[in-house]
Amino acid sequence: MSKLVSPTATAVSLYRSCLRQIRLLPSEYLRQFFRIKVKDDARAVLERVRRPKTQKSRLKLLGSELRKLERANKSDYKAFEDILDIAYGRKGKLQAELVEPLLSDPRVPRPEPIIPGVEKSRPPLYSEEMKALLANGSTRSTGRTIRPQMILWPPKLPERAKPDSPEAKLWGPFSKRREVNIRWSFFQHEVRKLYPPVQIVSAERTDIELQGPTERNVASSSLNELGVRLPALQETGIFEHAEAMAGPPARIRILTRKEKQALAVGQLTDAQQAELPMPLGPTLPSRWVRRRHKVVLARMPVMIYSPAKGKGPGKYGVSHSPAAVLQQTKWHTARVPFASSEEMQWLASFAPK
Repeated sequence: MSKLVSPTATAVSLYRSCLRQIRLLPSEYLRQFFRIKVKDDARAVLERVRRPKTQKSRLKLLGSELRKLERANKSDYKAFEDILDIAYGRKGKLQAELVEPLLSDPRVPRPEPIIPGVEKSRPPLYSEEMKALLANGSTRSTGRTIRPQMILWPPKLPERAKPDSPEAKLWGPFSKRREVNIRWSFFQHEVRKLYPPVQIVSAERTDIELQGPTERNVASSSLNELGVRLPALQETGIFEHAEAMAGPPARIRILTRKEKQALAVGQLTDAQQAELPMPLGPTLPSRWVRRRHKVVLARMPVMIYSPAKGKGPGKYGVSHSPAAVLQQTKWHTARVPFASSEEMQWLASFAPK
């Protein structure tokens, strides 16, 4: 008869198996992050000896973490992107910690309570950073934008909540408590879908609509002088690490035999050498890993702060890394690289003569 294995021994075995899988991850940041995460998960199992049900659920989470690491190391792109999302704060505990500073704004006074005299009936406060993120579909997991009218009046809040509406005159006033619950429910539901920003850069204010940074300045001192709150990942190097793992934004192709021969002999002009593809180099990861990081970079928004001309508040915008590959959805288009001269010649060959 086989002996029953204790949860403690199972947790230790799963922890060691996770460490073996973590050693196979492609970057040092991922290895360090998941060593700490798996250690905390295993410790949570060992600390709940007197609560068997909680210990069992924690043990299942540790086992699912091991299976996810195994699938990621076997080139399962969904599991690998899930690992990247957790490590870069696109989901999980780190995502909640990065979003938390955006839930309040010390520069703006708190809204008045909906129910007079009841402190807990204050509606949620949408900071300027939060409004900019909600207005951009690429910063949300659903890809849909939130219009300013929806912030002022949530979709599930009926017209009866307006005292002067015909519904209120016919059916009576709407419950203030229900209005508070609906506003907070909408706020929390939309916040859970947000991808928190990883950086805030400053841009010169222009007369045209803000489409991207005109002059970036990532120095914390200059941003602090403008009164801008910096994300927790600012100047940690995590965003730069993701860009380095994704590689250059330009398409990388292999040199043809004629190009290699001409380059070796030195027969190419400066203009022809400029059109050659960038060398891959020995330090860049594989194409599959680069592609996964390019996709995750699309879920790592960079906020652009454009200071106002006068004393008024500045304006926030959202941009992405040039190396990011935005997924093609109903609400935003994919970022396609520019066609090279060879591709233009190939397209011209199909033109009617």
